[in-house]
Amino acid sequence: REFCGLSRLATPADLINAVSDQKLVAKMIALYSHPDNIDVWLGGLAEDFLPGARTGPLFACLIGKQMQALREGDRFWYENNNIFTKIQRSELEKHSLSRVICDNTGLSHVPLDAFLLGNYPDNFVSCDSIPGINLEAWKESPEKGTTCGSPRKIENGDFAFCSEATVIYSCHSGYRLEGHEEITCQGNEWSNQPPICSDINECEDQPNGPCHSSAKCKNTLGGFH
Repeated sequence: REFCGLSRLATPADLINAVSDQKLVAKMIALYSHPDNIDVWLGGLAEDFLPGARTGPLFACLIGKQMQALREGDRFWYENNNIFTKIQRSELEKHSLSRVICDNTGLSHVPLDAFLLGNYPDNFVSCDSIPGINLEAWKESPEKGTTCGSPRKIENGDFAFCSEATVIYSCHSGYRLEGHEEITCQGNEWSNQPPICSDINECEDQPNGPCHSSAKCKNTLGGFH
């Protein structure tokens, strides 16, 4: 609770401030002797719910902090720098689950917010009124490009722009990437040479090779037989 900025429950009287059911408080004290001994899971379940919520303040805090950490720790979260341009982020913020449903089903009317329960037809709107993404924001302009020019293609692999000046390389199945996975445009040249994709010799994986011990494994480019 202190981690979440909540008051410490140091006495049975403090516990009653967080858990209004006095019979439950008495059972918890009888079992644990002191509030300090109550584990987080039980204490969080026992707390009174916040208004309009299904958890108490402790679980609301912990769940919120966990979700924030998952979002901000995701290198591909769309609000992070060097992932999308300002215009692209603006288009993404227009998108919604309701728009996804309109685009991928035969429905013509949906709730404006698909996460809220609504009654038909009062709380439904036409798909024509729900904004979508303008994919023109992702259209590449070769004449504009980067000052470094187009990145070099690699054999048995591909690359993708993660931003206007950052490229991520990847190899096809059966190949191992050797070198720098990510290169960036610095000034008028790329930070590193593109990597190479070398063939994986699956037959060298002993004793967990791909073939049965009675068979002879022969390595081929990108696979084996």
